[in-house]
Amino acid sequence: MSPNDYLFTAATICQVYHVNREVNTATEAFPHDIFDPPSKPQLAFKRYSFEHLPSSSRKNMNKTVFLDGVKIAEWHHAYNDHIEIHRIALLPTSNAERLIFDALGMQDGYASYAAKEAIRRAFLVPKRDMQSPEVEVVEDIDILSEVMRADRSL
Repeated sequence: MSPNDYLFTAATICQVYHVNREVNTATEAFPHDIFDPPSKPQLAFKRYSFEHLPSSSRKNMNKTVFLDGVKIAEWHHAYNDHIEIHRIALLPTSNAERLIFDALGMQDGYASYAAKEAIRRAFLVPKRDMQSPEVEVVEDIDILSEVMRADRSL
């Protein structure tokens, strides 16, 4: 996976439980999203591909997001003429996490990951009176290197 693939994967996983699905509000300093020109991504991806989604406005740049040919999310970029602002959102499919684990060849690790859903939710939407969950410290394992080795062997 390229660095952009890893970052997009992390962003997708983070959006699964996020209450506000807005990635950002484009400003004059950053007027566009990753699709500029709209026909192709500005950033280089190796395992991700994007297809145009029909939209009610020609100013919107909506895409279906595929990881290794499997749909995992939708990318929505809408321009509001009334208030002249861009809104960008990443909306993962309901099974995006599982599909990502499968694509990374980490099917065996998904059960452990899924079992810790409550802990992830607690971190993403903390309550004031909630005790911080325990964090497991893993030593001597470089998961990124393992994934990269697995990716090269495909």
